[in-house]
Amino acid sequence: MANGEVLNWKGRRVGGNTIQIQGTQKLRKQLEQLDQTMRKPLLERMVKVGGELVREVAAQKAPVGETATLTDNIIVEVLDSSAYHATAGIGPHKNAFYGIFQEYGTASHKAQPFMRPAWDEKRLASVKVMAEVGRRAVRRGVRR
Repeated sequence: MANGEVLNWKGRRVGGNTIQIQGTQKLRKQLEQLDQTMRKPLLERMVKVGGELVREVAAQKAPVGETATLTDNIIVEVLDSSAYHATAGIGPHKNAFYGIFQEYGTASHKAQPFMRPAWDEKRLASVKVMAEVGRRAVRRGVRR
């Protein structure tokens, strides 16, 4: 799915990039039919569920030291949301701030990427699961 297509939700902080994930015109229209108070928590849940797929793979791919602190501290966090969009960050918690050095390397340390490969592996599945969560919620919400 290409950047810039249809729905207003975003996934963020994968390899330092901001990536806009967008769905179908039909789902967007269905989401707009929901009450605004229902949309914000739904969009947050959608980006969390989609981000979790990437987080799991990133934790598997992250280099493991003596303590596995990095693998245990890769998180999905909602950074911003409204009734019209949600932005999630996927990456190392501040307790594992050095993950950035693992991902990109330093002058004396070769890069050991784990976030970007996780995104590349799971981005399509992430989009699909977010859309499915949205569709299920819309079906339940429209029936009420």
